[in-house]
Amino acid sequence: PTRVPKLYVLREHSAQDYDDDARAVDAAHDPVVGIGFSFISDNQHERFGLHFWLRSTIAPSTATQSLSLFLRHATVGMDPHMVGLRAVEHNHYVAIQDIVNRVLWKDTNGCGLYLLDAATPVTSVALGATWQVDGDTFEMDSALPSDAPAILSLSSIEYDEDYIYSLLKHPVFSKFLRVVRVAATKQPVSWALVHNDFSLGLVGTDPAYRRKGLVRLAFGSTIEAYRDAIRVADVDWFGLQQYCFVFSDNVASQRLMASMGFHQVHDKIFHWMGVLV
Repeated sequence: PTRVPKLYVLREHSAQDYDDDARAVDAAHDPVVGIGFSFISDNQHERFGLHFWLRSTIAPSTATQSLSLFLRHATVGMDPHMVGLRAVEHNHYVAIQDIVNRVLWKDTNGCGLYLLDAATPVTSVALGATWQVDGDTFEMDSALPSDAPAILSLSSIEYDEDYIYSLLKHPVFSKFLRVVRVAATKQPVSWALVHNDFSLGLVGTDPAYRRKGLVRLAFGSTIEAYRDAIRVADVDWFGLQQYCFVFSDNVASQRLMASMGFHQVHDKIFHWMGVLV
């Protein structure tokens, strides 16, 4: 059957769709231990994926049992097909490898989680503004679909081309994305994007234009556009805090995050993986 995005309730002894009112549950004997949701994405290898949160206070054995029930409930009726799991905490990442039938791919080093306080100032440049560095004139612009090849060429992760185009054309995310261009040629030389889970990422600079402070301006301008959207939104964004994931061995990006005012959540490592349930 065709999979559609769903929200799930994860319990100690069962898992159910959030809107499943047909099945009464004894909350005293089957308490809620987490929530999860499914998503359809063109990001990297995955098409159907799952994301979940479990209470930090539950026992490891309870977490493993709940995850096993959740993975099987969310994939019931599916033919054997890879399921993408994103931002899985390390202890759950280890447990899942013993639960599923097969792990198709995984990142072994994991990523650190970096948060940016809303009060932390960033240096940004308004859209259309120009400035000079070392005799070159640059301008700040919104990212355009035509920028996708340049962005993909410098990404350390093999993102699917359709995913990048979906961000650049998205009615919400595209409003945040900033690109520094050479004013004379409109060539994109530095940029920062926002992923479809609202995490910041895909920060890059053409090697020929590094050490000119461009990436800090592109990143800061993307952050400021993100903040502006939160400030003027007609709906509550549920206290959304700006965040990003950085590979544990990516020292250059870790230094950039620190210089921008992000702080790492210590003792937390997250992984991405593709599995057959």
